[in-house]
Amino acid sequence: IKRLIKESLFVLLKDYKDPSLHPRMMRLMQEIKTLDVVSERGKRKVENGLLTSLGKKMFFDFSFTEKYRLGAMASVVTEVDATTFSCTITGFDLKNIQFPKGATHLKLTYLVCKYDFDTLSFVNYDSSVFFDSECEMVSPFSFTPDLPLTNLKNVICFCGISFYQEIGVEKFVLKNTNAIGVTCVHIGL
Repeated sequence: IKRLIKESLFVLLKDYKDPSLHPRMMRLMQEIKTLDVVSERGKRKVENGLLTSLGKKMFFDFSFTEKYRLGAMASVVTEVDATTFSCTITGFDLKNIQFPKGATHLKLTYLVCKYDFDTLSFVNYDSSVFFDSECEMVSPFSFTPDLPLTNLKNVICFCGISFYQEIGVEKFVLKNTNAIGVTCVHIGL
């Protein structure tokens, strides 16, 4: 399951180069798996551990990235509609974000991951918006994913922040650990 979740987050973490992420995720998944009280010992599953309130809290609080975690930013509130999985973000103010050296733009991505734990597969729905470092932020704003509204169980939603540098008319992602952030914003299992 850890591999499945990590693969589904590729769109947000592909430029994040932190060698501690893999072992930290492994440790988290092992801890969540121990919360499975339905299966017998040796056959416990992460997805059953995620059904518990403690398992959800552990996953929700996990630091995928050390910096720019949306949930850790003061005054930022994310609300996800459990039916449509649209996400509303309030309190997000660019004036309160220290851009890394060389960054001219911030990209905010909302990612809805729908998992099938039986076949070990997933489908992603994502939406992104770019903000110029000089932008006057309009908050609140919403993301509404274009996804089929049937059989929507095993859904986990994330918000990602990445920084870009504009050179000419092109934007290039800054590929260091201090320029990428990922936060879990909803668990619907």
